[in-house]
Amino acid sequence: MDPKTAQILLGAAGAGGAGEPVYPEELFSIDLYDGTGSAQTITNGIDLSGEGGLVWVKCKSDNEHHVLADTERGANKHFVIETSIEQSATDRVTAFNSNGFSVGNNNETGNGSMDYCAWTFRKASKFFDIVKYTGTGSVQTISHNLGSVPGMIIVKGIDVSTSWSVYHRSLGNTKYLRLNNDSNAATSSTFWNDTDPTSSVFTVGTHGDVNSDGYEYIAYIFAHNESEFGENLDEPMIHCGSYTGNGNKNGNKITLGFEPQWIIFKKYAGQYSLDWNIVDIARGMAENFSGNIKTNSDDAQSVTNDAGIRLLSDGFDFRTSNSTMNGTFDYVFMAIGRPTKEPSAASEVFDAVARTGTGDNSSTTFTDVTCNIGPVDLAFVAQRTDDSENIFVTNKLGQRELESSTDAAQAMYISNDRNPFDVPGNKGIQVRGDDASTNRGGGSFTYIFHFFKRFRKFFDVVLYDGTGNDNTNISHGLGVVPELIFVKSFSTTNDWAVWHKDIGNGSNGAKSVRLNTTAGAADGGHFQNNGGATATQFGVRQYGLTNGSNTKYIAYLFASLAGISKVGTYTGTGGNINVNCGFSAGARFVVIKRLDGGGWHLFDSERGIISGNDPHIFYDFADEEVTNTDYIDPLSSGFTVTSSAPSGMNQSGDTYLFFAIA
Repeated sequence: MDPKTAQILLGAAGAGGAGEPVYPEELFSIDLYDGTGSAQTITNGIDLSGEGGLVWVKCKSDNEHHVLADTERGANKHFVIETSIEQSATDRVTAFNSNGFSVGNNNETGNGSMDYCAWTFRKASKFFDIVKYTGTGSVQTISHNLGSVPGMIIVKGIDVSTSWSVYHRSLGNTKYLRLNNDSNAATSSTFWNDTDPTSSVFTVGTHGDVNSDGYEYIAYIFAHNESEFGENLDEPMIHCGSYTGNGNKNGNKITLGFEPQWIIFKKYAGQYSLDWNIVDIARGMAENFSGNIKTNSDDAQSVTNDAGIRLLSDGFDFRTSNSTMNGTFDYVFMAIGRPTKEPSAASEVFDAVARTGTGDNSSTTFTDVTCNIGPVDLAFVAQRTDDSENIFVTNKLGQRELESSTDAAQAMYISNDRNPFDVPGNKGIQVRGDDASTNRGGGSFTYIFHFFKRFRKFFDVVLYDGTGNDNTNISHGLGVVPELIFVKSFSTTNDWAVWHKDIGNGSNGAKSVRLNTTAGAADGGHFQNNGGATATQFGVRQYGLTNGSNTKYIAYLFASLAGISKVGTYTGTGGNINVNCGFSAGARFVVIKRLDGGGWHLFDSERGIISGNDPHIFYDFADEEVTNTDYIDPLSSGFTVTSSAPSGMNQSGDTYLFFAIA
């Protein structure tokens, strides 16, 4: 069966209907925002007014209650996660909109001196449903519209004071948990009547927390492992599972079939009780850092440094022995997958921001540098006015600082308890007041920030452990064959290794170049022939730059996407060269490297790519910006390399690698 036919058939019965693709970002959103002390609207693209759903808000900077509001009960009604009845108020969640929701100025949702996180769940077949029902005091079955067997159900009394009762498929129909306390799973037939839920109903027993006669209840119902999402309606986006921790910082891998962006955990058995915890990619879910929010407490977010979660293209594994997530105990969890939609415009994937440093020489003062592409995954920062500062590189999955111009291992950025990507709207990074690489004050230090966002078919980030074994395949989630790969060891001192689709093979695997040097392509054998590149993996060999034993690596993968990005080559002529990238309005970002050796020239339209002066910097030099040059001119379909460009960009007969973004 061809993919289009399959899409139509799946969509007819799935979340999108009529064969329309359904993406995680249409059904779930993580939103960071600052309270303003006034009413405000959070825009996230989720249609709550039309489709219905749940908004869950938590103040992450202070001790405030969780607030849960849903469309079944309506705006201005909410729960807090404690044993209380529904509350009515006009200053919490005040409206459900076609593209998000609105909040008031209460401390729990909008105080002007507090920071907040919100998780939005849209009702959709095979993902999430909400059911309101009346208790009878007798065993009863409750109909739902999830369209699949639930993986997890949360039940709360509306007009009767109850605990939050949780059914989880991994525990079965005889056990229950409580979302509002840290107790281990308990056994009782009075909650779920020892009866499994089906694709159309679930069963409640006689316990007052789920079925007291004459009282109203709400049930939040989550699916499990349905593969009806994505471009072809054949990908999963939610998983309710269990695992046994190993108490080791090299923790077990949990295979999901997707990379998660949000996970809730609970230890359910063992010698003592432990909290529920929620982690997400916006607040920090990375190799070295995690931001944890407890459901059974009003505590502010806690952070853990040097103990986190490594996100993988098909799941995650632990980098902590913390008993909350990975002690030698049994756990249940629910995970939701990251966005998978490909971009429709280059303005969604890349932004350049030029600014003057504002630092005050304080290690405790932070400034938000924002951009226009939504959640940022990678930031390159270069100081334009000082020749002593290396280009700063940080990414959301790694959370640490690397430098493009050195072979140094990673260093901690900002502080031990702060996520640089935790900014309002997830748009940008935080920079520290005393950091010369990113924010030196005094009015004379200027910077250029290059922000990249992960998108299917454009850009991906991969973390992996080196094995020291030859011809190792590394999985990725780019969704197409990568054409440009940057690899850096972040646990050891090693050069950056770069593979380009046009670089060719040597006698010992694919040739490669190095980001932090001017060296030309060499037969180093760091990548497999042709990069070992497929739509699901790339290949590395046993050498230290890409696959040393007991070494940790990060890889940045890019591909050409029509009208948005282009990975390619051109041949120097000494005259003007028009490089056609298939763009409609020219290039905003261009990096060029001579194959036989030379610096990595970096241009952007924020500072140049005009018919005149084109300031540029080098990835491989800790040097100030080069000005008063006319090396690159605008071209509607890409860019023009001028006849005045140096040999590093336009030597007759030489080959040049480039990457451009429209």
